[in-house]
Amino acid sequence: MGAAESKAKPDADDDVTVDPVCAAAAELAKQMVKGPVKVIPRTTEEHEIDADVAKVKEATDTLHIKEDVHTIVITGASQIASKYGGGLVGVIGRIMADELWSAVFPHLTDLANGGISHLMEQQLEQGDLDRINGVLHDFEQALRINYADDKRNSNLADPADRQRLHRYLLTLDEHLLGVIGAMMQDRIARTGLPCFLLLAGLRLALYQEMAVVDPENKSPDLNPALSPRYATPHTGVVAMYAREYAQHARKVWAEVVEDRKKKIVLHTSHFWGIPFLGQQHWFDDAATGEAGVKCTLDTFKEYEDAEVEKLGKRFCFPDDIAANWEKLVDMPINTNIEDGSEVDHQE
Repeated sequence: MGAAESKAKPDADDDVTVDPVCAAAAELAKQMVKGPVKVIPRTTEEHEIDADVAKVKEATDTLHIKEDVHTIVITGASQIASKYGGGLVGVIGRIMADELWSAVFPHLTDLANGGISHLMEQQLEQGDLDRINGVLHDFEQALRINYADDKRNSNLADPADRQRLHRYLLTLDEHLLGVIGAMMQDRIARTGLPCFLLLAGLRLALYQEMAVVDPENKSPDLNPALSPRYATPHTGVVAMYAREYAQHARKVWAEVVEDRKKKIVLHTSHFWGIPFLGQQHWFDDAATGEAGVKCTLDTFKEYEDAEVEKLGKRFCFPDDIAANWEKLVDMPINTNIEDGSEVDHQE
């Protein structure tokens, strides 16, 4: 069959619709690397707190939230932290603010089969989606209502209060554990990767919060970075799971990229020319529906690379998310918020 007359050209400059679940996971990973926000212990009167919350809401209404998530998270955390007891407010503390949840995390209805699944035979069953939606909804409500209220009325200097808060977080961890394990199963690991990135990131953030209320932390100022159970580099809970989840994310993302490349099939035909045997090349792309696109070996490689780059942009470069998690192996909790060492994708 002869090749069509169209030419191969990279589509890297086309608009790419970013997967909202991966966008949430990417922002969450950056925030965990940056560490908790330092705030003054709670002394604010309730009407002043309400005024601060109003300022955050006004900021979220004014800015294009998806384009400036990082700014909203940092600004909102500093303004709202006194509502949750002062001290060090990490990622979970920021999630507890209603305005910040919607800024960083996708609406639950965004969890669907329209992402990676079109590239492969795997599909998330409705039962899987319902389970993920249920876990996220329950997690959100538990943090923003139950845990937030309990922490607000607790004295973290009291070991009994820390023990109670820590025990409650352990119950949330149990709910995340099961669904994360399901997302890591081979049958849905690739199409479930966006959900895994978000849920695994939430679990790592939860462990950072556990360091804040760790009843075994005997440091004088209760510095979460000194929690022996959670914040010990390489062998603590945060470090061990960060390493495991990063390895899984890198492995599965490499498989997704390979699946994308397999959708682009190069064809070659030979013909007699003078004085040499000639070749002509064309390709079909099952993912886009393009067929018989004439190319050279060089332009084929350019097209393939451009499609892989588009895939990375769409899913917020999971290797970068993994790289941020890997930073938690050496520094499970960074108390220097000016460090700015989180990974951003380099073109």
